[in-house]
Amino acid sequence: IDLYSNDQSVGVITRDDGDILVAGTQGIDYTWNSNTDYGQFVIVRLGYDGTNEATYKTNLGQGEFVETIAELPDGKFLLVGTTESDFALTRHKPDGSLDTDFGTNGQVRTPIGNADDRAYGITVQPDGKLVVSGGAHNGQNWDVALARYNNDGTLDNSFDNDGTLTTPAPGDDNARNVLVLDDARLLTLGTASSDFALNRYLGDSDQ
Repeated sequence: IDLYSNDQSVGVITRDDGDILVAGTQGIDYTWNSNTDYGQFVIVRLGYDGTNEATYKTNLGQGEFVETIAELPDGKFLLVGTTESDFALTRHKPDGSLDTDFGTNGQVRTPIGNADDRAYGITVQPDGKLVVSGGAHNGQNWDVALARYNNDGTLDNSFDNDGTLTTPAPGDDNARNVLVLDDARLLTLGTASSDFALNRYLGDSDQ
């Protein structure tokens, strides 16, 4: 599937009707080129036989990367990644089109720190809230970063008072994935100074 140049697919979902939804980035732009054809969030819907039925592109800004796709219990799904150094999410209807009831016209952007932020993973809590994991640069190195959202895409201010949380540690750290445990605590998995790293959080307002 040739969308532009430097395209990258990162995940796939299969539907009950046989359709295949492929998520990725159109034209990864390592230079933050002002050309808006670069760096768009993309969903390609394929038929069971591989026929390209539709392509949905979302331009959130510059320097966009999609990292993962997650299906929701109601059949909708989320793309998670980064735009202009902020956490970025888009929510889509089952057919791949943007769900405008989420965030602003289906899009959410969240700055975590005062420098670069990268979103990598997502999990859905039993109450429907969304927890996104990644990293936030503090000006010297990278810290583990989390953000929790309500179902409509607004930040959940009951989570560490403002909906976002960073965990500093020596060296460069990130959380590539996040899980909800049976006791409702959160577990992040990633790296810390080139080592495997896991952090566990209470999952409530007192992290």
